[in-house]
Amino acid sequence: MSMTLKLDASALRALIEDDADFKLELQRAVTAEVVRNTLLKDAAPIADRLVPEAMSLAIEDSLMAEEFTKQLREKISKFTYFEDRQQFFPRNSAAVLTSDAKARVKAAVEKVGQEYLAQQAEELKGYIKEKFEAREAQIGAELDRQLRRHMDNYFEREVAEEVTRRLQAAAGA
Repeated sequence: MSMTLKLDASALRALIEDDADFKLELQRAVTAEVVRNTLLKDAAPIADRLVPEAMSLAIEDSLMAEEFTKQLREKISKFTYFEDRQQFFPRNSAAVLTSDAKARVKAAVEKVGQEYLAQQAEELKGYIKEKFEAREAQIGAELDRQLRRHMDNYFEREVAEEVTRRLQAAAGA
């Protein structure tokens, strides 16, 4: 059996003003009824369409993550193995590089080392060449200066001797 209560706006207002708890309860009931009649009714078809799609995407993502993890483990297992160190550290094992992985790491380090040494050698070669050319210019300038000085001294001495010889020849004649 259902009961219907019809109130006009003034009667409802009078009822609400007298009892604050009734006002709150009435607001909750009205809100719940609106949600039940409109939102839930409209949301059900939307949820029926979206939930399966979202679930399938989540499952697909999960499967992709599992596949990625599996492939990653396979790749890592090609280069590592687990060494049981329980005798040294209880409940502990460590991933150790395989000999192939060690060889690859060693080759990579050697390659980087060779490239670095080649680069340093080129830089040093350039530095030595620059210093050599600068020193060569200094030595050339010094040799030129000394050669001019010796030539000047030689000619000065020769001229002085020739002048002396001619003066003596003129004085003796």
